[in-house]
Amino acid sequence: EKILHKKDGLDKQIQKIQLQMQLESDPEKLQALEDQLTLLTGKAQAAIGELEQKDKAAATKAEESGDELDYAVPPIFKERLRYYIEQKTNNKTYLKQVYARKKQYWPIIVKEFSALGLPEEIAFVAWQESNFDPFAQTPVGARGMWQFMDFTARKYGLKVSENWRKGGYDERTDVRKETHIAAKYLYDLLAQFGADSFMLAIASYNKGENGMLRVLREVGFRKEQRDFWHLYRLKKLPEETMEYVPQILAAAIICNDPRKYGLD
Repeated sequence: EKILHKKDGLDKQIQKIQLQMQLESDPEKLQALEDQLTLLTGKAQAAIGELEQKDKAAATKAEESGDELDYAVPPIFKERLRYYIEQKTNNKTYLKQVYARKKQYWPIIVKEFSALGLPEEIAFVAWQESNFDPFAQTPVGARGMWQFMDFTARKYGLKVSENWRKGGYDERTDVRKETHIAAKYLYDLLAQFGADSFMLAIASYNKGENGMLRVLREVGFRKEQRDFWHLYRLKKLPEETMEYVPQILAAAIICNDPRKYGLD
Protein backbone atom coordinates (compact mmCIF):
# COMPACT_ATOMS: atom_id res chain seq x y z
CA GLU A 1 0.00 0.00 0.00
CA LYS A 2 2.82 2.35 0.94
CA ILE A 3 4.72 1.62 -2.30
CA LEU A 4 1.55 2.09 -4.39
CA HIS A 5 0.94 5.43 -2.71
CA LYS A 6 4.54 6.42 -3.46
CA LYS A 7 4.18 5.48 -7.14
CA ASP A 8 0.87 7.32 -7.39
CA GLY A 9 2.61 10.45 -6.08
CA LEU A 10 5.44 10.02 -8.61
CA ASP A 11 2.93 9.61 -11.46
CA LYS A 12 1.26 12.89 -10.49
CA GLN A 13 4.63 14.67 -10.44
CA ILE A 14 5.46 13.20 -13.85
CA GLN A 15 2.16 14.42 -15.30
CA LYS A 16 2.83 17.88 -13.88
CA ILE A 17 6.30 18.04 -15.47
CA GLN A 18 4.95 16.78 -18.82
CA LEU A 19 2.43 19.61 -18.80
CA GLN A 20 5.12 22.16 -17.89
CA MET A 21 7.27 20.91 -20.78
CA GLN A 22 4.33 21.27 -23.13
CA LEU A 23 4.01 24.95 -22.20
CA GLU A 24 7.73 25.81 -21.89
CA SER A 25 9.84 27.13 -24.78
CA ASP A 26 13.11 28.15 -23.09
CA PRO A 27 15.80 25.51 -23.97
CA GLU A 28 17.54 25.64 -20.57
CA LYS A 29 14.29 25.28 -18.65
CA LEU A 30 13.20 22.44 -20.93
CA GLN A 31 16.48 20.61 -20.26
CA ALA A 32 16.04 21.07 -16.48
CA LEU A 33 12.50 19.66 -16.73
CA GLU A 34 13.77 16.76 -18.87
CA ASP A 35 16.34 15.94 -16.16
CA GLN A 36 13.59 15.97 -13.53
CA LEU A 37 11.41 13.76 -15.72
CA THR A 38 14.23 11.22 -16.18
CA LEU A 39 14.81 11.11 -12.42
CA LEU A 40 11.11 10.68 -11.59
CA THR A 41 10.46 8.01 -14.22
CA GLY A 42 13.47 6.07 -12.89
CA LYS A 43 11.99 6.26 -9.38
CA ALA A 44 8.55 5.18 -10.65
CA GLN A 45 10.04 2.16 -12.43
CA ALA A 46 12.08 1.32 -9.32
CA ALA A 47 8.87 1.44 -7.26
CA ILE A 48 7.28 -1.09 -9.63
CA GLY A 49 10.35 -3.33 -9.22
CA GLU A 50 10.15 -3.03 -5.44
CA LEU A 51 6.45 -3.85 -5.52
CA GLU A 52 7.04 -6.85 -7.76
CA GLN A 53 9.22 -8.44 -5.09
CA LYS A 54 6.37 -8.17 -2.59
CA ASP A 55 3.18 -8.49 -4.64
CA LYS A 56 3.34 -9.51 -8.31
CA ALA A 57 -0.36 -8.92 -9.02
CA ALA A 58 -0.22 -5.40 -7.57
CA ALA A 59 3.00 -4.71 -9.52
CA THR A 60 1.34 -5.76 -12.79
CA LYS A 61 -1.59 -3.46 -12.05
CA ALA A 62 0.76 -0.56 -11.22
CA GLU A 63 2.81 -1.19 -14.37
CA GLU A 64 -0.35 -1.16 -16.50
CA SER A 65 -1.35 2.19 -15.03
CA GLY A 66 2.14 3.47 -15.86
CA ASP A 67 1.77 2.24 -19.42
CA GLU A 68 -1.49 4.16 -19.65
CA LEU A 69 0.38 7.26 -18.53
CA ASP A 70 3.28 6.23 -20.79
CA TYR A 71 6.15 8.23 -19.35
CA ALA A 72 8.12 8.60 -22.61
CA VAL A 73 5.29 9.79 -24.85
CA PRO A 74 4.32 13.42 -24.27
CA PRO A 75 0.56 13.96 -23.75
CA ILE A 76 0.48 16.48 -26.60
CA PHE A 77 1.72 13.79 -29.01
CA LYS A 78 -1.19 11.54 -28.04
CA GLU A 79 -3.56 14.43 -28.60
CA ARG A 80 -2.11 15.10 -32.07
CA LEU A 81 -2.33 11.40 -32.92
CA ARG A 82 -6.04 11.34 -32.02
CA TYR A 83 -6.53 14.57 -33.99
CA TYR A 84 -4.95 13.14 -37.16
CA ILE A 85 -6.89 9.88 -36.94
CA GLU A 86 -10.06 11.96 -36.83
CA GLN A 87 -8.87 14.26 -39.62
CA LYS A 88 -7.94 11.40 -41.95
CA THR A 89 -11.24 9.57 -41.37
CA ASN A 90 -13.53 12.62 -41.66
CA ASN A 91 -13.85 12.53 -45.45
CA LYS A 92 -14.92 8.92 -46.03
CA THR A 93 -14.99 9.22 -49.84
CA TYR A 94 -11.39 10.46 -50.04
CA LEU A 95 -10.28 8.03 -47.33
CA LYS A 96 -11.61 5.12 -49.41
CA GLN A 97 -9.73 6.41 -52.49
CA VAL A 98 -6.45 6.57 -50.56
CA TYR A 99 -7.08 3.14 -49.00
CA ALA A 100 -7.82 1.64 -52.45
CA ARG A 101 -4.45 2.93 -53.72
CA LYS A 102 -2.77 1.60 -50.60
CA LYS A 103 -4.24 -1.88 -51.24
CA GLN A 104 -3.22 -1.71 -54.91
CA TYR A 105 0.43 -0.89 -54.21
CA TRP A 106 0.94 -2.58 -50.81
CA PRO A 107 2.18 -5.93 -52.24
CA ILE A 108 4.99 -4.05 -54.07
CA ILE A 109 5.82 -2.09 -50.91
CA VAL A 110 5.85 -5.18 -48.68
CA LYS A 111 8.10 -7.06 -51.13
CA GLU A 112 10.67 -4.25 -51.26
CA PHE A 113 10.58 -3.45 -47.54
CA SER A 114 10.65 -7.06 -46.31
CA ALA A 115 13.67 -7.74 -48.57
CA LEU A 116 15.61 -5.30 -46.37
CA GLY A 117 13.98 -6.37 -43.10
CA LEU A 118 12.12 -3.07 -42.69
CA PRO A 119 8.97 -2.93 -40.55
CA GLU A 120 5.80 -2.47 -42.62
CA GLU A 121 4.65 0.43 -40.43
CA ILE A 122 7.45 2.65 -41.73
CA ALA A 123 5.95 2.38 -45.23
CA PHE A 124 3.04 4.61 -44.20
CA VAL A 125 5.41 7.45 -45.00
CA ALA A 126 3.90 7.03 -48.50
CA TRP A 127 0.45 8.01 -47.22
CA GLN A 128 1.78 11.19 -45.68
CA GLU A 129 4.00 12.04 -48.63
CA SER A 130 1.55 11.45 -51.49
CA ASN A 131 -1.60 9.61 -50.37
CA PHE A 132 -0.09 6.66 -52.30
CA ASP A 133 -0.31 8.66 -55.55
CA PRO A 134 2.51 7.75 -57.99
CA PHE A 135 2.08 11.02 -59.91
CA ALA A 136 2.00 13.41 -56.94
CA GLN A 137 4.28 16.42 -57.42
CA THR A 138 5.16 19.45 -55.31
CA PRO A 139 6.07 22.95 -56.56
CA VAL A 140 9.67 22.45 -55.36
CA GLY A 141 10.07 19.33 -57.51
CA ALA A 142 9.51 16.32 -55.23
CA ARG A 143 7.70 13.66 -57.24
CA GLY A 144 6.19 10.20 -57.06
CA MET A 145 4.61 8.15 -54.31
CA TRP A 146 7.66 8.66 -52.09
CA GLN A 147 8.32 12.27 -53.12
CA PHE A 148 11.99 12.07 -54.03
CA MET A 149 13.77 15.13 -55.37
CA ASP A 150 15.41 14.51 -58.75
CA PHE A 151 18.99 14.66 -57.40
CA THR A 152 18.27 12.20 -54.57
CA ALA A 153 16.53 9.83 -56.99
CA ARG A 154 19.59 9.91 -59.26
CA LYS A 155 21.87 9.29 -56.27
CA TYR A 156 19.93 6.10 -55.54
CA GLY A 157 20.06 4.93 -59.16
CA LEU A 158 16.86 6.15 -60.81
CA LYS A 159 16.92 7.75 -64.25
CA VAL A 160 15.55 11.29 -64.19
CA SER A 161 16.14 13.59 -67.16
CA GLU A 162 17.24 17.16 -66.56
CA ASN A 163 14.17 18.25 -68.52
CA TRP A 164 11.73 16.04 -66.58
CA ARG A 165 9.47 19.06 -65.91
CA LYS A 166 8.92 19.37 -69.67
CA GLY A 167 7.98 15.73 -70.13
CA GLY A 168 11.46 14.21 -69.98
CA TYR A 169 12.10 10.69 -68.72
CA ASP A 170 11.38 10.26 -64.99
CA GLU A 171 11.46 6.91 -63.17
CA ARG A 172 10.10 8.44 -59.97
CA THR A 173 6.58 7.77 -61.25
CA ASP A 174 7.40 4.06 -61.58
CA VAL A 175 5.97 2.66 -58.34
CA ARG A 176 8.22 -0.40 -58.17
CA LYS A 177 11.42 1.52 -58.89
CA GLU A 178 10.73 4.43 -56.55
CA THR A 179 9.56 2.05 -53.80
CA HIS A 180 12.82 0.16 -54.22
CA ILE A 181 14.90 3.28 -53.55
CA ALA A 182 12.54 4.43 -50.76
CA ALA A 183 13.25 1.14 -48.97
CA LYS A 184 17.00 1.64 -49.49
CA TYR A 185 16.79 5.22 -48.23
CA LEU A 186 14.84 4.25 -45.08
CA TYR A 187 17.23 1.32 -44.54
CA ASP A 188 20.15 3.77 -44.69
CA LEU A 189 18.44 6.01 -42.11
CA LEU A 190 17.93 3.09 -39.72
CA ALA A 191 21.52 1.96 -40.29
CA GLN A 192 22.69 5.46 -39.44
CA PHE A 193 20.52 6.07 -36.36
CA GLY A 194 20.19 2.48 -35.06
CA ALA A 195 17.77 -0.39 -35.64
CA ASP A 196 15.58 0.74 -32.73
CA SER A 197 15.37 4.31 -34.08
CA PHE A 198 12.12 3.76 -36.01
CA MET A 199 10.68 7.14 -34.99
CA LEU A 200 13.91 9.01 -35.76
CA ALA A 201 14.00 7.47 -39.23
CA ILE A 202 10.44 8.64 -39.93
CA ALA A 203 11.25 12.13 -38.63
CA SER A 204 14.41 12.20 -40.77
CA TYR A 205 12.41 11.43 -43.91
CA ASN A 206 10.77 14.80 -43.32
CA LYS A 207 13.67 16.80 -41.86
CA GLY A 208 16.45 15.18 -43.90
CA GLU A 209 19.26 13.07 -42.47
CA ASN A 210 21.76 15.94 -42.38
CA GLY A 211 19.34 18.12 -40.42
CA MET A 212 18.69 15.27 -37.98
CA LEU A 213 22.43 14.64 -37.55
CA ARG A 214 22.92 18.31 -36.65
CA VAL A 215 20.21 18.03 -33.97
CA LEU A 216 21.74 14.83 -32.56
CA ARG A 217 25.20 16.41 -32.42
CA GLU A 218 23.67 19.27 -30.46
CA VAL A 219 21.98 17.07 -27.83
CA GLY A 220 24.84 14.62 -27.19
CA PHE A 221 25.98 11.08 -27.85
CA ARG A 222 24.29 9.04 -25.11
CA LYS A 223 21.63 6.59 -26.31
CA GLU A 224 18.85 8.18 -24.25
CA GLN A 225 19.66 11.54 -25.88
CA ARG A 226 19.55 10.10 -29.41
CA ASP A 227 15.88 9.30 -29.02
CA PHE A 228 12.87 10.77 -30.82
CA TRP A 229 10.89 11.33 -27.62
CA HIS A 230 13.82 13.14 -26.01
CA LEU A 231 14.05 15.50 -29.02
CA TYR A 232 10.27 15.92 -29.09
CA ARG A 233 10.02 16.85 -25.41
CA LEU A 234 12.90 19.33 -25.74
CA LYS A 235 11.31 20.81 -28.90
CA LYS A 236 14.52 20.31 -30.86
CA LEU A 237 12.63 19.43 -34.04
CA PRO A 238 10.79 21.80 -36.39
CA GLU A 239 7.03 21.98 -35.90
CA GLU A 240 6.48 20.42 -39.34
CA THR A 241 8.50 17.34 -38.31
CA MET A 242 6.80 17.12 -34.91
CA GLU A 243 3.45 17.05 -36.75
CA TYR A 244 4.68 14.70 -39.49
CA VAL A 245 5.32 11.69 -37.26
CA PRO A 246 1.85 11.45 -35.62
CA GLN A 247 0.27 11.67 -39.08
CA ILE A 248 2.18 8.58 -40.22
CA LEU A 249 1.27 6.67 -37.06
CA ALA A 250 -2.37 7.72 -37.54
CA ALA A 251 -2.30 6.25 -41.07
CA ALA A 252 -0.84 2.99 -39.71
CA ILE A 253 -3.52 2.77 -36.99
CA ILE A 254 -6.32 3.31 -39.54
CA CYS A 255 -4.99 0.71 -41.99
CA ASN A 256 -4.33 -1.84 -39.25
CA ASP A 257 -8.02 -1.78 -38.31
CA PRO A 258 -9.85 -0.95 -41.57
CA ARG A 259 -13.19 -2.37 -40.44
CA LYS A 260 -13.32 0.03 -37.49
CA TYR A 261 -12.96 2.97 -39.90
CA GLY A 262 -15.47 1.67 -42.46
CA LEU A 263 -12.91 0.57 -45.05
CA ASP A 264 -13.65 -3.20 -45.23
